Amino acid sequence: MRFLIFISTLVGLTQACGQNNLERSVPLIQKSTSQEALPLRYSNRTQAQGLGSNFLYSVYASGSNVYAATSGGLSSSTDGGQTFTTQTTANGLASNFVYSIAMSGSTIYAATNNGLSVSADGGAHWTTMTTANGLPQNSVFSVNAIGMNIYASTFKGLAISTDGGGFYYTKTKERNGLASDTVFGVFSIDSALYVATASGISISTDGGDSFTTKTIAPFSQDDNYVQGLYVSGATIYAATRGGVAISTDGGNHFEMKTIAHGLGSNNVNGVFVSGSTIYAATAAGLSVSYNNGVNFSNIKMENDTYENNFVSGVTRVGNVVYAATRGGLAVSVQAKPHTCYSFDTKLACFVVKRGGPEVMIEPNKSLTFISMEDSRCSLGSTCIWAGKVKANFRLSPKNGTGPSRMISLELDPRQTQSATWVDGATRFTIQLLEVSSDINPSNPLDRADYAKIAVGYTDLGSTDFMAR
Repeated sequence: MRFLIFISTLVGLTQACGQNNLERSVPLIQKSTSQEALPLRYSNRTQAQGLGSNFLYSVYASGSNVYAATSGGLSSSTDGGQTFTTQTTANGLASNFVYSIAMSGSTIYAATNNGLSVSADGGAHWTTMTTANGLPQNSVFSVNAIGMNIYASTFKGLAISTDGGGFYYTKTKERNGLASDTVFGVFSIDSALYVATASGISISTDGGDSFTTKTIAPFSQDDNYVQGLYVSGATIYAATRGGVAISTDGGNHFEMKTIAHGLGSNNVNGVFVSGSTIYAATAAGLSVSYNNGVNFSNIKMENDTYENNFVSGVTRVGNVVYAATRGGLAVSVQAKPHTCYSFDTKLACFVVKRGGPEVMIEPNKSLTFISMEDSRCSLGSTCIWAGKVKANFRLSPKNGTGPSRMISLELDPRQTQSATWVDGATRFTIQLLEVSSDINPSNPLDRADYAKIAVGYTDLGSTDFMAR
């Protein structure tokens, strides 16, 4: 069961509106569609659907084509991950241990522990690049392809080919200034290369001839053990053993996000970003932030085992999220687009789990989803009255700097409710808009209850509504 909630703050109203007292309010009047649809659940794909192994190292997707790097070969799907066929050494792969996949045009590159396998015909035939082609070692941890430029990450340096993978030149710490020869991956944007290494992030603007290194100081060695990267403009997102490090100034300064911000684990294996939404592949679940890292909600996968929750990599195509785990490939099943009431569409969204940890909805306030009462008519039943849902929340100031407030809201088909309160010169409004899930009347505790909230504010003396 998933709740959609809207919170706004209207600043500049008089303080005589209630002196911090909760009161009923009319609904906000302008309607828009939120920018993110919250996935209802993740459905797991395993060997039963054709995967070579349930142990996945990474996933690559383009349109409806999905490629899973497994310990039992390269598994490919043409129907969005519903079914798979697997290529192995019997089909010419260098090894059945496939760590990473990349594509350039119709050419597939598969990083294995025995060379970089390349196919120009959709996987029907393979050739393998090895040390004979300039690779520093045959075991290739990751591969990236941008046009004719191919980047092979190894534990002996970064191998770069500019001829589509025919021959490679290796960049190392000693010769080119890499932070470490242990390289986990590359992100290429414009004319810059960002390299994830075991000792920081190395950046090159001359094709890899020379590098400068950005470290995530003053944090620990784990924070500089960078296992994955995503770059958007001047913003760098680094998946590290110490959390997700975010820099908005090209790597000069970083802010570390950890389990204290909602990550499932500080050991983050990969990161993918879409707009203000961050997907972090952690060792204990897929952690998602809808507000560019202010806080995360951790999603446990289907079957909720260690293997299923150990997420090795994540990517997204359209509204579908693919998470590679040690228990299979998790594919998101999206909710219908939610509707939010706001003054514009710039909504920072959060997810709060019933009975779960509090979520910081702004720097000085947190929201906790305490409980709910559900009297709705169960699915498949005929009822005289549709029923309603009552959700109970606790709004708390940061670090116990003031009293907490209990907020109870009902979702009733006969009317729309909201609650407001005044805090200084700021008026807050919270509104419960939507409930979307299946109801299991035989076991009312067997539910996954999440509240989705959107937060906005106006600056003092301004009438512009902005996202927090």
